[in-house]
Amino acid sequence: LILMLSSFGTYISIEHRIQFGTVLMALCTCFISLIPYICDANKWRMTALLCSAGVFMGFLSAVLSTSLLSYASVLSTSLSDDDDDNAYLITAVSGQSFAGILSSVIRITNKAVFEADERGTKWSGLSCLVMTAVIQLLAAVLFTLSHRSQFVQHHLFKYYAWRHSKFIFQS
Repeated sequence: LILMLSSFGTYISIEHRIQFGTVLMALCTCFISLIPYICDANKWRMTALLCSAGVFMGFLSAVLSTSLLSYASVLSTSLSDDDDDNAYLITAVSGQSFAGILSSVIRITNKAVFEADERGTKWSGLSCLVMTAVIQLLAAVLFTLSHRSQFVQHHLFKYYAWRHSKFIFQS
């Protein structure tokens, strides 16, 4: 994570940052769901682990968000002059908005299904985090498949050709 945020992180491709970050986010989400079972009754240890995991996930979320917007910007750069230059950026922001709505729907569904006692709250939290981890892993797989698609490869080729020609003419 530190490598992704440092100046060395610019040498890591956007695709790898998104893939690695999404899988790492899913693993951290699974770890968070296990914290109440690891700490038993020790509230201070559980609070410290949850706060640490929250800070780590915040940094990871920042890396993922900036990588996603960078990737959308790369795809938007390859559009022709008559197309909307911000189409992919708008779609990326809309996707992040949809993720917020989806997480709310998952949480509301869990609250409705499980009882409001201590056991129901633990199972509700566990199922919410497991569903979130599954969605994150699915997102990583779908990103990998879409990145390999002919459509994305065509736009990436146009972007790299544009960037290379811009570099040649500036030197």
